[in-house]
Amino acid sequence: MPSGLRCNASGLILGTPTQSGTFLVLLEAKNYWGTASATISIAIGRVASPPPALTILRNGDELLLTWSSASDGFVLEETRVQPVAWTNSAAAIVRQGNDNVAAIATAGTAKFYRLRK
Repeated sequence: MPSGLRCNASGLILGTPTQSGTFLVLLEAKNYWGTASATISIAIGRVASPPPALTILRNGDELLLTWSSASDGFVLEETRVQPVAWTNSAAAIVRQGNDNVAAIATAGTAKFYRLRK
């Protein structure tokens, strides 16, 4: 079985795959009258990566939002408290070492931030 998947006693395949690819799996069935077997192919597409951790640090009059620059394709979004309508953040994002950092001024309207792919 592909890693992350398992087969229970009823023959149900369960779990979350941890890698993509095509996997050949041997199936066997047995009963009073005999046995049968066949090989099936299980194809698993791109496995989604979990979102990176978004850390927040207060630095004087601004918040520093930091996340790993290795997490390709994630965009910083923001929304006001009311109405809730997520948009790409206008905050300038700079790369510092292995991290992306956005400096957000604490003055002004309250907002929520998230990373989304």
